[in-house]
Amino acid sequence: MRRCIQALGLIVALSGMASGTTYVVTPDGTGDFPTIQAAVDYAVDYDIIELTDGTFTGNGNRDIDYQGKSITVKSQTGDPQVCIIDCQGSETE
Repeated sequence: MRRCIQALGLIVALSGMASGTTYVVTPDGTGDFPTIQAAVDYAVDYDIIELTDGTFTGNGNRDIDYQGKSITVKSQTGDPQVCIIDCQGSETE
């Protein structure tokens, strides 16, 4: 009986562990959100925002306000040579 209660406690504890939703943002705005900031605005704690390969520029893709959220923003491929956040401005600036 004691093992059953311990197992039940473990199951309840594990079910409370957070797992977030993954959203995809593309440089051309055709992903789940048009910009990184739009994705951050929508995201809740433990969500993941994946950036596809390319260069992210302009408003909404720089000076990101994470609003104190516990989220992850990462490259889909993990290659920093092909997933770039250009904080200098937009292509026309």
